[in-house]
Amino acid sequence: MRRVLLIAALLVLPACGDDAEGGPSPAEQLEEAQGKCMSLYYLADAWRKAHKRVPESLSEALPKPEDGGVVAAPVDPWGNAFEIHVDDGEMRVRSRGPDGNAGTADDLEFPPA
Repeated sequence: MRRVLLIAALLVLPACGDDAEGGPSPAEQLEEAQGKCMSLYYLADAWRKAHKRVPESLSEALPKPEDGGVVAAPVDPWGNAFEIHVDDGEMRVRSRGPDGNAGTADDLEFPPA
């Protein structure tokens, strides 16, 4: 349980690097989103193995506040909620990417298609 809580805690931390304007660079934002997609996938996969089904949402798989977990589901660097999808029996965690629209070229997912 401690590993799950640690992963969940890391998901809510902001990016560390800053560009000239004081925020993370686009490359750092992409790296952060990719890392969070991967961490959320492993969190959801552990939940799936424990409960013998895919969670209906990422919120369902996150440790609850009463268990020492997070209060809100993590969002990507662009403010969009991460999503869980099952395509052809394969579970994936997705970010809508910088444009915030689903199904566009800048979307990120783990594991990669």
